[in-house]
Amino acid sequence: MLKTRKIHFLITKRDKKTMKKIFAVLFILCSTVTMAQKQTADNSPQKIEGIVKVQMPTEWYIQQSKLWEQRVMARQGPAPTSGE
Repeated sequence: MLKTRKIHFLITKRDKKTMKKIFAVLFILCSTVTMAQKQTADNSPQKIEGIVKVQMPTEWYIQQSKLWEQRVMARQGPAPTSGE
């Protein structure tokens, strides 16, 4: 009976350490995914609402215009030259 309690205590103690490691890994993983999503959201074009609905700084509209142009050009490919 005494040996069983010692073994149970050792397993429980080991499980606590394992759970701490698992939680630490999950926390780091979730943090990394969240930061990656935020970074992706900052560098991708967003839906531009009318200026009457949502007013943003002028720089934001300039940045969005450039990002949308890049996306359109990436989908269409290079423009044909007029000489061909």
